[in-house]
Amino acid sequence: MPDLSALVVNYNSADYCRQCVASLRAQTFHVDGRRGVLEIVVLDNNSRPEDQARLRDLEAADVRLVFTGENLGYGPANNLGAALARGRYLYILNPDVKVLPGALEALLGVLGRGPRIAAVGPRTWMDDDRTLGHPPNDIPRLGHRTLQALAHLARPFGRLHARVRTRRALRHWTRTEPTRVGLLSGASFVTTRAVIERVGLFDPDFPLYYEDTDWFTRVRRMGYELVYVPAAEVVHYFSRSALQDYAVAMAKARAAEAYFFRKWFGPRAEWWVGRLNAWVARALARRPGPRTLGPCVDLGHVTAAPTFTVARPPGRLLGEIASNPLFTLAAGAFVADGVWRLSDSMWEGLWDGLYYCRLLEPDRLKTLGCWSFRKDSRVLQEGGASP
Repeated sequence: MPDLSALVVNYNSADYCRQCVASLRAQTFHVDGRRGVLEIVVLDNNSRPEDQARLRDLEAADVRLVFTGENLGYGPANNLGAALARGRYLYILNPDVKVLPGALEALLGVLGRGPRIAAVGPRTWMDDDRTLGHPPNDIPRLGHRTLQALAHLARPFGRLHARVRTRRALRHWTRTEPTRVGLLSGASFVTTRAVIERVGLFDPDFPLYYEDTDWFTRVRRMGYELVYVPAAEVVHYFSRSALQDYAVAMAKARAAEAYFFRKWFGPRAEWWVGRLNAWVARALARRPGPRTLGPCVDLGHVTAAPTFTVARPPGRLLGEIASNPLFTLAAGAFVADGVWRLSDSMWEGLWDGLYYCRLLEPDRLKTLGCWSFRKDSRVLQEGGASP
């Protein structure tokens, strides 16, 4: 009988899924003073035939492969996996996650410290070189959501929002000990069968996104704790399934946000969030170009990982990268000597698009330099010049 069941829901991400399974198989962990037994349940949400074919040879004694026959959605597919799984611990993780050595041992060690701990989550990197940390998840609240919208409408609000967000992210990125938090990442967390039997798992009415936020909210409101475990580490290559049809994914995200606020704060909150989204959409449509937080150097199209440099750095700096000029959601790295070059693995993982990077003093959060660049694979194929 397995001690821990890992649930991996795949949608057109077979290569990442295979890497995820390999990283799980390499894990060792202990339960009740003995080596633990791992079960892996892979659920394919009606991927392309060629993608399904890439998964078929995964099935083995320790891997149960389930083809759902339709795209159930992320939450319902995980619910199905939980019903099939036999472990007393359940590890929910995305297919584009690679679990680093020792992660399960560290997570289970903290999860077993007390009955009020419902779930534990790891430190999450965006690149194989472990230089760029994922941002922490924010607890959705109307005040925070309003400030986030105002950030798009007026620069002073943008600077305030960025400062609040970066200050909180800094605390997250510098943690070294297990810490109680308001939210974990649904891309990678471990819980127990006992908690799921009491709380349930994911609400199937969420089309995509927010199902994890909803679950963590239910867990907290029932008096349980969520704990972030920095000693456990994973790499999350981030939204590989969603990027295959970005417009559809974003539409589902907006619908999920509306449902979340209606469920937890009532119809007036849902209406307010809808109004905020509409105001921001109109403002962005009228704006001739992106509004940055301050001066920003445009590097144009680049063909290799760019390097960012500031003169006379005061010490260790914080580097942030975001897909929008207001840095409303940004990943972070610590930089020495005032020189920051995106790691090769990070560069290779970036999808085509416009990016913004900045270097800050961690103490005062003073921006020392800001840059934008566009990665475009067509330019790379045509041999365009890099700055």
